[in-house]
Amino acid sequence: MTTTLDVPKIGESAPTTDIEGTQTEELRVLERSLEHRSIRRDNWTVMMFGVAIVALFFSIAAIGFGVRAIDEAKGRPQAVPSAGAPAGVPAVVPAPAPAALTSVTLSDMKVTPSSVSVPAGKYTVTINNAGMMTHELLVFHTDIAPADLPIGPDGKVNEDAPGFKISDGDDLDPGASQSRVIDLSQPGTYLFVCNLPGHFAAGMHSTVTVK
Repeated sequence: MTTTLDVPKIGESAPTTDIEGTQTEELRVLERSLEHRSIRRDNWTVMMFGVAIVALFFSIAAIGFGVRAIDEAKGRPQAVPSAGAPAGVPAVVPAPAPAALTSVTLSDMKVTPSSVSVPAGKYTVTINNAGMMTHELLVFHTDIAPADLPIGPDGKVNEDAPGFKISDGDDLDPGASQSRVIDLSQPGTYLFVCNLPGHFAAGMHSTVTVK
C-alpha cells in the first residue's frame, strides 16, 4: 500500500493557525485597556491638583478676611446700646466730658491742679499745702508764657495789671487747706501760681486750659 503525504511545495507558506490570531487580538485589547487606564489616571491626577489649588486659594482668602476683621474690631470703639435703641442697632458713644477742677495741691516749688483742661465755669476748689513751707495760690488769666511774665526784684510776678489776677487767697502753712470759688467762665489760659518771694521764679506754677 502506498501512503501519500501532502508536502507543501517550495514557495508556498504554511497556513496561519487560529491560535496566533487570537493571541494578537488579545494583545491589542490589553494595550487599549492599559491606554484607557493611563488616560483616566492622568485625568484624575489633574482634577485633584486643580481642586487642591482652589481649596488653597479659598483658605488664603479666608485667613486674609479674618485678619482684617480682627484689626477693624480692635480699632473700632465699642458702642454701648441704650435702653431705647432698637435691637441690633448700637447707640452712639458720647465723647468723655472734660474733668472738673476740684482741687489744687501745693508742694514745695510745685503746683498740681486736679485737671489741666476744664470746661468754662465756676469751680469750688480745695487748696492743700502738702509742702514743708508756707505757700499761697493766685490765679492769673493770661496768654503770656510764664517765662515772659514781668518779675520784680523780689522774685514775684507783678499782680497789679487790670483783669490779670482773678483769684487770691490766704497764705497756707504746711498741712493747711482752704476752699474757695475760682471763676473760670472765660475760655483761655489760666496760670496757677504761688507768688511768695522767689517761689514763682523757682518754677512753682502750672497752666490750666479752659474751653
